[in-house]
Amino acid sequence: DSRRDAAAIWPLIEPRISGIIKRSYRLVQLADSDFAFGDAAIARFRQGQQRHWRMLFESRFDERYCNSASMIGISHRELG
Repeated sequence: DSRRDAAAIWPLIEPRISGIIKRSYRLVQLADSDFAFGDAAIARFRQGQQRHWRMLFESRFDERYCNSASMIGISHRELG
């Protein structure tokens, strides 16, 4: 079952996810001159990414997850 597999590998990914996300945002900043968010905003984005990935790998697609994913989608749409 994919959900069980995702939950099982999360402990291997979790210790590395912060660094992965940090590098990803750094690459976006280098590649996109229009990416004009301050350090505080980027820190919030990174924390949100960590929560999102944790919930995704925990495979609890409940109301909390759906609400969070919807808010992320709305935010991305508003940002362009």
